[in-house]
Amino acid sequence: MTAVPAFSVIIPVFNKWELTVACLRSLREHTPEYDYEVIVADNASSDATFAELPELGNTLFPSRFKRIRFEQNRNFGPACNAAALAAAAPLLFFLNNDTILTPGWAPPLVQALAEDKRLAGVGPLLLYKDGRVQHLGVGFGIRNITHLYRTFPGDHPVARKRRYFQCITAAALLMPAAVFHKHSGFYEEFCNGFEDVDLCLRIHATGKKFSCVPESKIYHLESQTPGRLNSGSSAHNSRLLHTRCGKLYRPDMHLFAREDGFESFINDAFDISCRMREADSTALLQKSEGLPLDEWRNLLGQHPLWLDGRMFVAQRLEEQGKQAEAFAVQAEIAALRVSAEAFAWLERKAAGISAHGDREPIKKLGRDLQAKREDRVFALEALRFVRTKKDPLLESMLEKAIRERFS
Repeated sequence: MTAVPAFSVIIPVFNKWELTVACLRSLREHTPEYDYEVIVADNASSDATFAELPELGNTLFPSRFKRIRFEQNRNFGPACNAAALAAAAPLLFFLNNDTILTPGWAPPLVQALAEDKRLAGVGPLLLYKDGRVQHLGVGFGIRNITHLYRTFPGDHPVARKRRYFQCITAAALLMPAAVFHKHSGFYEEFCNGFEDVDLCLRIHATGKKFSCVPESKIYHLESQTPGRLNSGSSAHNSRLLHTRCGKLYRPDMHLFAREDGFESFINDAFDISCRMREADSTALLQKSEGLPLDEWRNLLGQHPLWLDGRMFVAQRLEEQGKQAEAFAVQAEIAALRVSAEAFAWLERKAAGISAHGDREPIKKLGRDLQAKREDRVFALEALRFVRTKKDPLLESMLEKAIRERFS
């Protein structure tokens, strides 16, 4: 009798054969600790995937490889659901094909799930190829959903913590098959976005939790599927998630920020942004006085939420006539602050910089933010939502911001 595999690796693909090859080879090379099966769900790929996948899969994973081929692109959720139904293992590991696994990635995940019965799913620390954080868990604002501490150094203290989340990404997600099937898997009306958020929130509502395990590391190239970021599907996914799960999540970005020694504030979209604490920023400014500009820029890499440091670097670059580089740093500041004023500045500057001659996208962002900043109804809707979450800290932050803007 054939032994039951420890886990089933489920990889949905749509073209991008070169990514699938690298992913499968890294999986074979770096997973010697377990007997596992691999199921690739092919969403009607038209490139070399069709012809070459069976041979490579059976070579790398003899008797433990399955291919499910669809005659049309069924997208992420339906493909994963079909593969999960064909899986033989008690654990399912959903894995994007734009990932590269590293030595020792699997044992920390399997052990964490076995040792903590509160967990419904775990994932690795996902890194960009340069070692910066791509994903260590999902953070929720009032309306915004984001990868918490994205672009932080992979060895930063916040990336080495184990903590609970309401949601983690399904780009690399290990969970019991029984839990996945009990909750009917991924909701299939989503189109390559928010399927994982929806599933995690539904499970989290039952009292279960999710965690990323930093001892497990996987590189993630991110959003490589053709059509993945289609604006129409993004709007559809956002509306669907709000309809299905708007009452299930609670804002928590400000709580993570406080836990990790950062400061949160209400931005112009009446949502949560984070920055370095003023005292820490002042101390770092004093410590860095007189350093060459390159060293300042290195410090920004080590401290991504250091807004004052970014302002200093942008000013120095502008003084040196490096307008395009200064503009890029100011764009980072605008994204962190979510400020209509910052986007208005970018719009004015873009006209004189050839690399950013098209001001329309910047103008639209600035106008949208300004409209939200001036919309009292929009602000009060945010406040009503926050009050349903019974969060005195966030409620007081939002009330203060509303008083200041509309007094």
